[in-house]
Amino acid sequence: MTDRVGANFKTVRNEDAVPEATILIPASSTPSDLSNLINHILENDGKIEFMFFLNGTVLTKTIADELLDRNLSMVDYQTFSVNLLL
Repeated sequence: MTDRVGANFKTVRNEDAVPEATILIPASSTPSDLSNLINHILENDGKIEFMFFLNGTVLTKTIADELLDRNLSMVDYQTFSVNLLL
């Protein structure tokens, strides 16, 4: 198993836009870890919780577990959609 996975984050709202670049993140990252990362990238003062989607399905586990459950490669770059939790 790979320790890191390349991720591209695509946001729905312009105010939550993150740079279009591949970021290597730990495969053990949880949705909470990803929210912390996006908050850091966006320089948000308060903690905003985001939802992350892979192929239209909400991430609820670590990235490694989600990819394994879906028979997706951890070597290929994955695109995660990011939505603000209201």
